Amino acid sequence: MKQQIDSEIERRVNEAVAANEASGEFKNLMVYQKLKDIMADLGTNQGIHQLWKDVSPEEQAQYLSKINISFDTENGMIEVSSKALDTHDKPIYDWKFDSGIGSMSSVRREHDHEEIAPSTPTDAAPVTTAAAPVASEPQVAVKPVTEVKTISKTPAKKLDPNSPEWQDMEMQRDIAFKIVYFFIGFIAMTFGLLYAYYKIDQKAQEEE
Repeated sequence: MKQQIDSEIERRVNEAVAANEASGEFKNLMVYQKLKDIMADLGTNQGIHQLWKDVSPEEQAQYLSKINISFDTENGMIEVSSKALDTHDKPIYDWKFDSGIGSMSSVRREHDHEEIAPSTPTDAAPVTTAAAPVASEPQVAVKPVTEVKTISKTPAKKLDPNSPEWQDMEMQRDIAFKIVYFFIGFIAMTFGLLYAYYKIDQKAQEEE
């Protein structure tokens, strides 16, 4: 009896070690290699049962031979659905996973009947392996770093005499000079007319 228990414990330990090694190897794979493995798993009845329970090989061949997978990286959502649709254009098989709250749900639609059931993780129990003690590293005091902002002065932009901006400035300056010259000439002409009127008036008074 004791030998049977020991052999069973040894078998489970070996399975756990193999699972951990496989998990580490899966993490080191390229993305396309991981997707290829997922496609291979979904092509088996055992892999389909991890998403939808009680799916027969006939149903898998009829409805799950082509599967759509959607990754929502912004909201952390994964959706796996059958390409086969029901009469309302909805996937006959639909599975969703929300990594934000860690919830999974599976939906099965058939003959205008929708069956929703919470999905459960795989039957394999999580295995915790004892890790070797890690020597504590000496703590190093970290001094706060004061942020220093450097403000650089940008030299004035030199305009090209042939550029449109330079020509516009020259035109505005010419217009300003013409306005000033006009007012100066107008004032001089006004004083000239007043002086001429004064002379004519004075001469008229002398003749009287």
